[in-house]
Amino acid sequence: MIRIACASDNCKEFVGRHFGSAEYFLIYELDEETGEISFVEKVKNIPFEEKHDGDPAKAGHVSSILAKYDVCVIINRAIGPNIVRMRKRFVPVISRVNDIEETLKRLDPQEITAENSKPRGKDRKVIYIKG
Repeated sequence: MIRIACASDNCKEFVGRHFGSAEYFLIYELDEETGEISFVEKVKNIPFEEKHDGDPAKAGHVSSILAKYDVCVIINRAIGPNIVRMRKRFVPVISRVNDIEETLKRLDPQEITAENSKPRGKDRKVIYIKG
């Protein structure tokens, strides 16, 4: 199983801000064999006061929250300058579709699995979901 976190304020659509600024992270599981995705839980994001846009401490803060839930993939409309740090730990997906459920239907399980299998610390490809 591969855990996915979607950034949302209303639990239906992605936030229009950076991933780490969302009110909630919606956690899903992708079954690598069947390609099925199921909802696991809603996690409240703990606000972080960043010193500047792209603050490395914010990337560490968000990563530590997601690590507690074994997240491997992050999805939102925007990820922000910390994507360079996040790519070493997570598979980043940028969706041009605002609806979370629709985006999850469009994910390619094989592509997600391939990127997730890269060693930790190695850059993962940014995957784009077109509108």
